[in-house]
Amino acid sequence: GDKRPFEKLEITIQMTPLSKTRVRLDFKSGRALNERAPLPFLKDFRFNFPPALVGDALARLKGKDPNVEPPAYFDVLYIDQQLRAHRTGEGNIFVQTRGP
Repeated sequence: GDKRPFEKLEITIQMTPLSKTRVRLDFKSGRALNERAPLPFLKDFRFNFPPALVGDALARLKGKDPNVEPPAYFDVLYIDQQLRAHRTGEGNIFVQTRGP
């Protein structure tokens, strides 16, 4: 059977360019939908992420400058009208194409 914890997950992210290639990601809010959830309030569950200043404070405690290396970011490796390749702060590489 299908073991997914939810049918749909929506995340709102604010993206801010920090340089010509680095983009900061600030997670704002989310929504998880699951009609098969065991409790009614979990069928359409909405939540907020902590404010960006919390992540920035944690980054500073780790000795990082959040204006250079924020808690979540990606570096654009290649971009044109149809394709974008980027590397996340964790080192994962994604290649995305523009939809129709």
